[in-house]
Amino acid sequence: MINNKQIQDAAAMWAEEHGIVEYRTQGWCLIYNVSYPAYLAEPRRTYQFKVDLHTGKTIESKKLKRYDPKGVYNRH
Repeated sequence: MINNKQIQDAAAMWAEEHGIVEYRTQGWCLIYNVSYPAYLAEPRRTYQFKVDLHTGKTIESKKLKRYDPKGVYNRH
């Protein structure tokens, strides 16, 4: 049986390997946002990514309607 500690350990390992500081989990899915400041004609923006912790692959990415200031910490 899989417990929450195994999921959190897998999430922490993946996040550390990829330089992700702010994230959350939803089952075996790691979710994190990446935010970019405004630059020239481009407004500030945030993208959300969902990663399957079983495979380590991104399964979904989308541009969010609202800017997430915590997502700046996930830029590398």
